[in-house]
Amino acid sequence: MLEAARVLAAHNLPGLIVVDGRGCPVTVLPGTPVLRLVIPGYCREDPTLARMIDEPSADVFLRGAEGRTVADLLPKEHLKPPVVEPQATVLEVAAV
Repeated sequence: MLEAARVLAAHNLPGLIVVDGRGCPVTVLPGTPVLRLVIPGYCREDPTLARMIDEPSADVFLRGAEGRTVADLLPKEHLKPPVVEPQATVLEVAAV
């Protein structure tokens, strides 16, 4: 889980593509649930409070995610992700 949060932050990504053991895409995990897990509720309710927390203290919040995995945030029902061929047109992609 912590590695997912680091990747999201380091690359300014909106989410992650989650793959299975074979490297096949399973789902897309938006960054919001990952951040929600590590950011205290009171900071989400009032973001100005986040300014009061220094970096060493912020690391303490990350410890709350230790032992958690990306799988903990995935929906219980896995919908098959939409797949198109490499030669698909923009219209085909939008339709899928």
